[in-house]
Amino acid sequence: MPRVLKYNPLAYYLADESSITCYEDALDLCWSEATLAEFRKWLGRQYGNVEKLNAEWGTRYRSWAKVMPVTWEEAQKRGNPAPWVDHRLFMNRTLADGFRYACSIARRIDAESVLTISGTQAPGSHNGCDWWQLDRIIDYLQPYSGGGQDEMHRSFNPDLILTGFTGYALSGMPLEYEVWHRFFHGQRGASIFWGYTIVDPDLTLSPQGKSLEKVFGEMRGEGISRTVNALRREHDKIAIHFSMASGHVWWIQDGKLTHKDLEYGKRTSKSFARFMDNRTSWGQLLEDLGYQYNYVSYEQIEKGELAKAGFRALVLPASIALSEKEARAIRVFVKGGGLVIADVEPGTTDGHGKRLEEGALADVFAGPRCGRVRAVCLNRWLEDYSRVRVSRAGEALRDKVREALEKARVRPRARVAGGGGRHPVGVERVSWRGGGVEVVGLLKEMKAAFRESADGTSGFVVKKGMAGAERARVELPAEGHWYDLRAHKYLGEKAEVRTTLREAEPKLYARLPYRVRGMSLSASGGRAAGEVVRYEAKVKAGAVRPVRHVLKLEVFGPGGKKRPLYSRNVDARGGAAKGEFRLALNDAAGKWRLVVTDVFSGEKAEKSWTVR
Repeated sequence: MPRVLKYNPLAYYLADESSITCYEDALDLCWSEATLAEFRKWLGRQYGNVEKLNAEWGTRYRSWAKVMPVTWEEAQKRGNPAPWVDHRLFMNRTLADGFRYACSIARRIDAESVLTISGTQAPGSHNGCDWWQLDRIIDYLQPYSGGGQDEMHRSFNPDLILTGFTGYALSGMPLEYEVWHRFFHGQRGASIFWGYTIVDPDLTLSPQGKSLEKVFGEMRGEGISRTVNALRREHDKIAIHFSMASGHVWWIQDGKLTHKDLEYGKRTSKSFARFMDNRTSWGQLLEDLGYQYNYVSYEQIEKGELAKAGFRALVLPASIALSEKEARAIRVFVKGGGLVIADVEPGTTDGHGKRLEEGALADVFAGPRCGRVRAVCLNRWLEDYSRVRVSRAGEALRDKVREALEKARVRPRARVAGGGGRHPVGVERVSWRGGGVEVVGLLKEMKAAFRESADGTSGFVVKKGMAGAERARVELPAEGHWYDLRAHKYLGEKAEVRTTLREAEPKLYARLPYRVRGMSLSASGGRAAGEVVRYEAKVKAGAVRPVRHVLKLEVFGPGGKKRPLYSRNVDARGGAAKGEFRLALNDAAGKWRLVVTDVFSGEKAEKSWTVR
């Protein structure tokens, strides 16, 4: 291992498509003596003494050494699944501890190591993928996006490096949309699967390669990703509850294991499948209303993060299991003026899965007496929202949620009005802010979805009622000097923008506290091959001191050909940047040019010199 350190590896792989079992397969694991010993220690920390465990589990153990978990069959027969749920929660912790140990070994060898796992699994009933725990251990994920993972990862660790697996059979607009969508959700790049699909047999770019060249050429080459990634992604003060315990409790309602051919947890329990689809549907519904949100974990809620992070609304997506600490924190949140929205009655079991005589939040949902803002229960699952979203049923659901949020004065950072004055379905709005800069992004999803049919062939199925383009009015979050970031164009001092939204074609509007008036550029050196060229560029903003800009530097050799090795994007903090590059010993003599472009405004400056 130390021999590779001189190569400064980008990252160290710990695992691929990892879980406690295999992918998302369901299996009661693990019952080894070593695991049971650690399980009993963990239970001791959770309960304090055997008497409290017996009261929760409905057992008669006299010592920790005799304590045993139960199988899924036993849990369903006894009616109290607490021993089974506790075992599953412990196994979640075990997977996290395994990765924590692996990271500690790697960092002992290479203190600057970046640790990564790839092919991440949705947080299943048995696979241990509790992303609230794992996202704070690993440095870098190459994830799959299923089960709402993109939103979980960006919520639980905003500093996590994300480069989702990209490519497969996609090309053209579907591939471009996938990459832009992931960019909107905090991903900084892509892990290409497979590399050889990018080129045709003659080694020219395939349609997939051309699509990636187009989208990454703009994101990276035009300085967009560098501009946006330095900002903080904003939520609209809405939290979605992330509860591993609830998933376990839903699975044990009707889950079945054959022990012959392992299957994903969603295939072995209709209740768990509904729970998973219901949770991701909440994110889709909120986005269709023009809101952004963060997932907030069970532990964060217990520690009072709802109030500390400034949330105004909490969504409980089939949150059947609530610990006493969670219920107490939610009650405090409501009394402080927060809004709680549930689909079905929450907290009917405690955090271990034991059924309660009365729901943990029954008083909160009984009426307005528990705070200034009333809790709302839709009395309806949302697992079918993706199917009904463009129908009257979908509109009725959105109206009910919108009414509750507006009554609680929870408003999106920027409003988008399509036909009928409502936020257009299928358009996601994201905002980023920081250092005096704000960017508003809009991304319209594809009007068709990629589906595999029963015979194994693939194709695009049109989503009924979803338009490929529509006019929209964007009420910008604040007046200021607005720029079209993709076009690198000044739009003026505006409070709104009117535009046409087209599928897979994002809109990115940036606000600065001033209008860019031009660029200045000075350069020296480089009079002979092998010499250093030094440059200094500044953004002109009148009497105002500029904020951080990104500048695109392009170097052109004799004959006008761009030299990518010397070209780059640079940060201009305070609107100023300086740097250098060294010409190669075999660089041609003749006229060279350096062009500097401000990414916000498109303002340019140019210098030329002659290499002799």
